[in-house]
Amino acid sequence: HKISRGICMEEVTERTTEKSMSSGKTFRGKLAMSMFDRNIIKKWLSELVEGLLERLTLDYEEHQRLPKLLGLSIKLDGIGSSSKSTIAPHNLSKEAFLVTSMKLYQQFPIKKDGKIIGLTVTALNFHHIAMGENSIKAQLISQKAISSTQTQTSPSTRTQTSTARIHMKSDWKKRKETNLLNIWDKRQKNEKVCEKVHDTNRNKLQSHTQADNITCSPQTSDYRKNKEFGDGERNV
Repeated sequence: HKISRGICMEEVTERTTEKSMSSGKTFRGKLAMSMFDRNIIKKWLSELVEGLLERLTLDYEEHQRLPKLLGLSIKLDGIGSSSKSTIAPHNLSKEAFLVTSMKLYQQFPIKKDGKIIGLTVTALNFHHIAMGENSIKAQLISQKAISSTQTQTSPSTRTQTSTARIHMKSDWKKRKETNLLNIWDKRQKNEKVCEKVHDTNRNKLQSHTQADNITCSPQTSDYRKNKEFGDGERNV
């Protein structure tokens, strides 16, 4: 009674964003389309997609969001409705949405006597898109700038890297040659020291042998003289 008089006691709440957006068309009687007539179906899908994109563009400007899924519903005369859905295009392009809608249409089983009396294109499962420096577009632009900078600086960087590797190889060869020379010099010095020690030991051995011969000869002659003298005394 109060509502009929324009009186409503419910609290006023903020308008929530739509969870889905649709654009549809009904074809009754002679306007019903055959499922084999792809050209007419594509024409009507193009008009439906265009109407849907107008709403999606306004919603994007106001709420900065895009749909994740795109659905197509077909109603056949005397059979009923059936739906298919897939991932929605990442940009609000009419061509991209039309191609996706036609791919969805091709997934429906074609019936000879099937008459299409209803087509509906639906965008759903919205998600927010970052704006400004955090937006996807800004990130793509920055990635392209970084890749172009790397491409421009890559030849000089490769030249510097190759030059550094050449210097490292040459330094390593020089160090290796120097180490080999040092090892060879040490071996030569050790061999000379060993020869000197061997000569010294040999000379010492010879000198000891000569000294022993000299000291032993007088002792032997004195011993013989003493023995002969003692024998002579005994005989006397």
